Amino acid sequence: MKTVDKPPLCTLDEIADFIGVGRTTLQHHSTWDRKNFPKPKLITGKTRYYDEAKVIDWYAKKQEKHRKQVLAERKSRMPINNTEDLIAFRIFETRTNLKLTRKKLGEMIGVTEYAIAHWETFDNIKTRCQPKLENFIKLAEATGADLNYLMAKDKPELLTMTYSQLPVCPNGLYQFECSVEDVDLICFLEYSPEEKGYRDSYGAPYEPDIEECMTLNNAYIAGTDVDIAHMILQSLVDHIEVSALEKFNDR
Repeated sequence: MKTVDKPPLCTLDEIADFIGVGRTTLQHHSTWDRKNFPKPKLITGKTRYYDEAKVIDWYAKKQEKHRKQVLAERKSRMPINNTEDLIAFRIFETRTNLKLTRKKLGEMIGVTEYAIAHWETFDNIKTRCQPKLENFIKLAEATGADLNYLMAKDKPELLTMTYSQLPVCPNGLYQFECSVEDVDLICFLEYSPEEKGYRDSYGAPYEPDIEECMTLNNAYIAGTDVDIAHMILQSLVDHIEVSALEKFNDR
């Protein structure tokens, strides 16, 4: 005869310890929401035992509902009048959607929790500041958010931000435009022609043959002077160099 495993029964204190919340907090929540809180499965004396999975599921839904209420309330207090307002809200929205604290997000991108607070504040506009472009990139990489979305570039009617101009491509380098992970780049590359058949004075091969290639020197975010070449994965650098060489030869 097949036996069915019974769900583990635990006290609220045990469940609170397991999910990492205060014991008193969970007790209060269970009192405030008696209608929806799971009923005890077993009562022995004054001790009540609950289905652990059901309590955890109830708590997760409660937290998600609370998060959405906080986000909606925060948004209602955030008048979006310009790019700075929109950027502040989107950083806040992205962080809360991922259920990250300011401290945790700061650790992920290498800044303090106070920096995050200054980026997303609506309580004191005078203390608000914007991330540097390097930090915008780190935010996008850490959260998976679209860089243009975080920078509010999808709202050109609000744009007031100004950037330093893109440097002029130096003589001897090739300028190549491309897009990497939804970021528009202006790349400067050095072209090296192929070298074959070189021999020394004795007729021996002087050096190994070298195929023509492109070498990435700079990768500027379009419209700015921010060079992120050092932050691009090598596989993407290889792709840029191959694509640039193909376009260079198709001229």
